[in-house]
Amino acid sequence: MGGMVITDSLAFAASSLLAAVVLLVIAYAMKAAAMTHTRRKGLRLRGMAKDLEGQCAGLEARLAEVQADLRVLEAEEAALVIETTQARRTCTIAAQDTFEVVHEVGTPGGGNTAFDVEILLSPAAMNQGPAATQVEPRVWSRRNIARIWAPSPQEALQLAGRVFPVRYGYVITRFLNASIPGFAEPT
Repeated sequence: MGGMVITDSLAFAASSLLAAVVLLVIAYAMKAAAMTHTRRKGLRLRGMAKDLEGQCAGLEARLAEVQADLRVLEAEEAALVIETTQARRTCTIAAQDTFEVVHEVGTPGGGNTAFDVEILLSPAAMNQGPAATQVEPRVWSRRNIARIWAPSPQEALQLAGRVFPVRYGYVITRFLNASIPGFAEPT
């Protein structure tokens, strides 16, 4: 027998060896494919990370700008709150203030003395009649004083009667800084 006899065990060993070599080649091919895929995926992920870092840097810069704008707006709001509070306080004080409207009649000097008289306007005169178109209700809702420059109280009373005539609803109630004999002040 000069030829080689292949036994079952030899055939099994040869096919196992062949299978091992094929599996080894497949394993190397799969490893190479996996490494290539991993490299490509890693490059793509690094690129995305770089883009996101750039976006984050832009957003951080924008956030810093917005925070600075917010601080300015908060300071302006605080200033407006203070101004509003002061304006309300001033309005409250002004609403409680009892000021007078002083009408100057006559000319100072030349022997004239200042005589102050209180003047009222009847409610009917404010709504009807010749005075209604000439009066400002806000003026006459306050205390009205006429400072009349005249040589005597009697002449001051006559001048007040000409400037603030009774027929238009004006009433001279009293002298504030002088008394006139025979002038009956209402009580």
